Amino acid sequence: MPSLLWSRTYRTPRADTKDASSLAVRAPRAPRDCASPRHVAVANAPPHGAPAAAAAASPAAAPSTPRQDSSPWAKPAMTGAPRSMGEGDAAEMGCRGDFDDVYETGTELGAGAFGQVRVGRAIESGQGVAIKSMVKVRGKLTREKTLAKIARELGFMQRMQGQPCVVRMLNCFEDADAVHMVTELCTGGDLRKYVETNGTLDEDTLAVIALQTVRFVRACHKNGIVYGDVKPANLVLPTPGPPAGKPFLVKAIDFGTSQPLDNPHKRLRRRAGTFSFMAPEVFERNYSVAADMWSLGVMLYWLYSNRFPFWDNGNVPATASVESIAEAIRSYPINFDADVFDGLGEDAADFLSRCLQRREDDRLTTRAALEHPWLQRAVGALNELGSELGGSEETLSECIAGDDPNCTACLAYWDTVADEDLEVPEEEAN
Repeated sequence: MPSLLWSRTYRTPRADTKDASSLAVRAPRAPRDCASPRHVAVANAPPHGAPAAAAAASPAAAPSTPRQDSSPWAKPAMTGAPRSMGEGDAAEMGCRGDFDDVYETGTELGAGAFGQVRVGRAIESGQGVAIKSMVKVRGKLTREKTLAKIARELGFMQRMQGQPCVVRMLNCFEDADAVHMVTELCTGGDLRKYVETNGTLDEDTLAVIALQTVRFVRACHKNGIVYGDVKPANLVLPTPGPPAGKPFLVKAIDFGTSQPLDNPHKRLRRRAGTFSFMAPEVFERNYSVAADMWSLGVMLYWLYSNRFPFWDNGNVPATASVESIAEAIRSYPINFDADVFDGLGEDAADFLSRCLQRREDDRLTTRAALEHPWLQRAVGALNELGSELGGSEETLSECIAGDDPNCTACLAYWDTVADEDLEVPEEEAN
């Protein structure tokens, strides 16, 4: 059987309805047990003659078919490239139907169970882009529910536009079979591929990655989103990575498992994400924003050691079931005894340990993480990269996290969010 280590269960987010733009994507009416967005705003593509944007994101490459071994990255593939709508095709999402008139596609960058990512090029300007194609029929889901899921993913992506740590969304098209989201192109691949090519990260580089990821997670929480899938494959390098030992920038992609949160006290019930990165409370179907910080801890552990925390040899058994993975995450000792951790500094070890606390109340919040001395020392290195990440003033005047249920500024922020816009639908259990 294929390894379950990196396989993912999918969650239906609810799209933002507040930011309107000239291109509207509308989802069909969903069944009563699946709340769907009324409107998803998608930014227009830049003029075809405009210069290419600074490098941005393309989702990570993945094998095109499941491998029958212990590889954690295997995923089934979708076949077929984007096309323009033909006569009789219906614009179910309200997206543009003239893809072939605007872009041409190149090689495949990656494929998953429900779509693929290809390199693309604007026909008039030559601008390189990434094109994520999401099929309109997924497994046992009805077409209507699938379209609602796609619309909600687009909605979360739109809500996070303007955040420098997130790939920029350019446009959206559809044909009879799929929806095609056009984003900026990253030429550096993802963090997983970087480690496989260059080896594990040194402590200083790890701190810069941690700082960027915490800022991204904090931005998600402030925008009413639990990201739900922090892992190396969802962080991409805008440009080819530097030699080992040099810090670099990353951008986040893929809101397919993200979930809406109407207030910081909300408890989510849908198990979603990537099993080996899931927090213990996610398996219990009773979790909130702290789950993202657990996933960050697992990711940093892997980036430094190329190991997972809960098994003596650092690898999940190839035949491990979801239940056995959950049991290991709930109760197995977290292994910091491997020789690879002998050189890890005290502050870095403390940070990882505090992310990997099984009790949510003992885990670092995004606010506490940003104040941790390990990340404080990384600020200078990140600034030297010329990044705009984290450079804007906070919208919450009293709190830099936005996810603290005891903070009056956070609570005031959540009070401004309409419950109907961020409702968490109850759906069938996986």
